[in-house]
Order: sequence, then C-alpha cells, then structure tokens
Amino acid sequence: MVSCSVLLVAVSAIAYLPFIAHFSYFNDDWYEMYATGVRGPWVFIDIFSIDRPARAFLMIPLYILLAGIRFPIM
Repeated sequence: MVSCSVLLVAVSAIAYLPFIAHFSYFNDDWYEMYATGVRGPWVFIDIFSIDRPARAFLMIPLYILLAGIRFPIM
C-alpha cells in the first residue's frame, strides 16, 4: 500500500513540475533578498516577527544552507 507521504509527493510533482520553468521571485520576495544581502539572514526575524514568527526560523537555515543563492537556476 502506498503511504500518504509518497502519494503527496506524487500528486505535488504532477501538479507543479509542468510549471517549473515559470518559478521565480514574486513581488514580495525581492525586499527579503535585498534585506538579507544587506543585513544577513538574521533579518528574517525582524521581517516576520509580527505576523509569521515561525517562518523566520525556517528561512534562516534555508538561506544559510543554500549559501544565499539569490537567483533561481533557469
């Protein structure tokens, strides 16, 4: 029997992979990349402290892990 996580990955792949060439930054993403370039990844705590504080603790390790890659690979 297929586990729920495998099914979720398969459905997500079917839904998103056809559009992968169109993924990029959106209007609200640019200021985050500018702020991290100027002040470092810890600026996410300031950005998300009011409405989404848990997101900062997700974004900081991801930014560090990806070494600050700012532009998607085309």
